[in-house]
Amino acid sequence: MTTILVVDDSLIGRHVVEAMLSSLSYNLEFAVDGQEALDKAIELKPTLIILDIMMPKIDGIEVTKLIRKHEVISETPIIIFTALDDKDTKNRALKAGANSVLVKPIRKTLLKETIEAILDTKGN
Repeated sequence: MTTILVVDDSLIGRHVVEAMLSSLSYNLEFAVDGQEALDKAIELKPTLIILDIMMPKIDGIEVTKLIRKHEVISETPIIIFTALDDKDTKNRALKAGANSVLVKPIRKTLLKETIEAILDTKGN
């Protein structure tokens, strides 16, 4: 089964993603900050990570860099979502190793299509 780790310090943000994906056959796991995201990613080895940029402790871009350097989870696809709709933020996220960057508010169809495209590319 496809496991997706959803990381957002906002309870509402986590619930929104959960509501968007609940009708699909994904196992959803959640983390509330960058450190927990890294710990859970190592423990769970998810199929995909959906990661907010602005979080306490370690922001999403730093988490992405740490994941890309980690021997076990370095190949895990990452979708970063952010309220920051500027080119610099998107470029920093992609340079850090994100597979895709989506701007909040995220449309359900775009999120679903992005996940499917990444998983198809990965061979899942």
